[in-house]
Amino acid sequence: MAAKRPPADVPSEEPILQIGEVANRTGRERVWAPSFILFTDAGEIVASGRGVPTRVAMDIHELLGNELLENQNEIIGEIFHGREHAKEGLVIWRADELDGGVLVTQELVEGVENIQLYIGDDTDNDGIANIYRTADQIANWATVATVHIGLLVRTPDKAERDVDTKTYVVAGTLIGPMGDRYQRRVFTSTVDLRN
Repeated sequence: MAAKRPPADVPSEEPILQIGEVANRTGRERVWAPSFILFTDAGEIVASGRGVPTRVAMDIHELLGNELLENQNEIIGEIFHGREHAKEGLVIWRADELDGGVLVTQELVEGVENIQLYIGDDTDNDGIANIYRTADQIANWATVATVHIGLLVRTPDKAERDVDTKTYVVAGTLIGPMGDRYQRRVFTSTVDLRN
């Protein structure tokens, strides 16, 4: 899936949109309730749909001219096994402004200092990741099954404690020591992708 700018005649809220297809390859019926987030190059996490007026979403949907395309709220529900039952969805993020052609976004999560992403590659086409790689090591994005996410998050304010001399392991990457008085915690999760 690729992020796209809408045609020039879409209202001026400057949304960013993504169109994609989701198929269930698990061999079982599933209920699907998607949540879409955008990771920016600056390390910000932006939720989809937040701040996008309904009118703008409807205008974009109409301009695309695909009656089978569902927005991120309509696509929730049962998704049967097999490519023939795939659903096509439209996801929209609001871009508050463009500064010299660069997208300026709203911060969604405060204190994220480091994000590590490792892509789970399904090398034998059984729907399960066999090996985790960095994005630049993925030869075929159609075989991606999961993403392993690691976050290093710090408190907004300094603590009255000793200097932080710890080294943190964020999804296999060593970070630190930081040498300041912030408290930190590592969060990790592996997310299944149903391409």
